[in-house]
Amino acid sequence: MADVDLAERVLTMRATKFCKSRLVPIGPQLAAVLANDMPLRRRSELAQGETSFLLANRDGTRLASSTVQAAFDAPRRIARVHSTTGGRRIPRLHDLRHSFAVAARRNHHRSWAPVC
Repeated sequence: MADVDLAERVLTMRATKFCKSRLVPIGPQLAAVLANDMPLRRRSELAQGETSFLLANRDGTRLASSTVQAAFDAPRRIARVHSTTGGRRIPRLHDLRHSFAVAARRNHHRSWAPVC
């Protein structure tokens, strides 16, 4: 919970790949959802406190990657997004990370482009 900064719209991801921490900007829509959800969570029976997990199971433990993957797969199946013979693999949750990184880099580059 301490890693959510709604005022700045930034999430801190601690001890990620290569033991680094990263700041992840979030958009106004996600910030609004979190702003509405966090007070509800504080009134629930989930673990409380600044060190508790933002996304947690009902017992307060962190979500397993398989649980998150299943939540990603369900709407993908409903939308009938699947691989084709000889085609690309089905989208994976991890693919979103790469898509975000590429888009963020492209947008950052464009923001520094000279204006003519």
